[in-house]
Amino acid sequence: MPSPLEHITLEDVESWAKVEFPGSFAALRAWKCTGFFERPFDGAEIDGDIVLQSILILALPVGETSAGTSVFARIADNNDVELFTTTMHARNQVDKGLAIATPIKDTVGICLHEPFKFAIEGNGPAGVDRLEALIRYYFLAQGMASAVQGCLKYFKKYFRAACHNVAQSVGATVKEDYDDTLSDKTLPDHTAYTNVAGIRDTATATRTLNAQLQVMDEIYGDFKASLMKQSSELQAADKNEMTRLRVKIEEQQSKIKLLEVDQAVLRAQLEMRKVNLTAAEKEVASWKAQYEGLKKTLEGAPGRRL
Repeated sequence: MPSPLEHITLEDVESWAKVEFPGSFAALRAWKCTGFFERPFDGAEIDGDIVLQSILILALPVGETSAGTSVFARIADNNDVELFTTTMHARNQVDKGLAIATPIKDTVGICLHEPFKFAIEGNGPAGVDRLEALIRYYFLAQGMASAVQGCLKYFKKYFRAACHNVAQSVGATVKEDYDDTLSDKTLPDHTAYTNVAGIRDTATATRTLNAQLQVMDEIYGDFKASLMKQSSELQAADKNEMTRLRVKIEEQQSKIKLLEVDQAVLRAQLEMRKVNLTAAEKEVASWKAQYEGLKKTLEGAPGRRL
């Protein structure tokens, strides 16, 4: 039996959106997303390596880089949304170049066109998720039936948020309050497998959520207390270690001073020995001179020879 997810159509999604958040969705529908094109590429960059293989890509222009290079979106074979640019790769000097689809790692430095730039604006860290949901919707509208398959729960949450952002950015007045509540009154065959529909507005769900928050607060409190205790112990250990090192340094400094005194004494003794040696050398030279004089005197006397 085919999975219910295989039967989701553009009409299903739009009917759900018109019931759940009609004002926000109407603001999005005011934008006519055009510019889809299909073109062949000579290869793609995968994990930093260029894989040369002719591929046909259905691409949607979504913006440009700071250098003015066009940025496109596509849904890859693994059903991931990918932003990419076109780079020319030349294998040799004769080759004019091969068109390579080069993925973009993040949206930093990218100037997105409207309404895509609205999706990543506003509060919250899920800007990329809202952008992806918006891109998936446009590919579904273009006729790619698999655009939201396998990620319906994700798509419903962030597509609603993306529409809300677009409505806020263009100043549209909407009556519905924004949250991620998904009613079980629409798309019944396609959302029954989830646990999202209608769980946030009941008293039981609220009590459960509050209990979970209390448990998390207690866990955080215990973790914080443990962390503070460890920090205090480390600080005390560091203080003791610093004291020990300070005492050791002072001991070494005392030893150095004693060695310097001993060195000075030895240097003085050496200088004294040098003085004594010089005096002894002079005395030896004097005695030698006297000896040589007496020797000559005796040798000059008749009949005497030393």
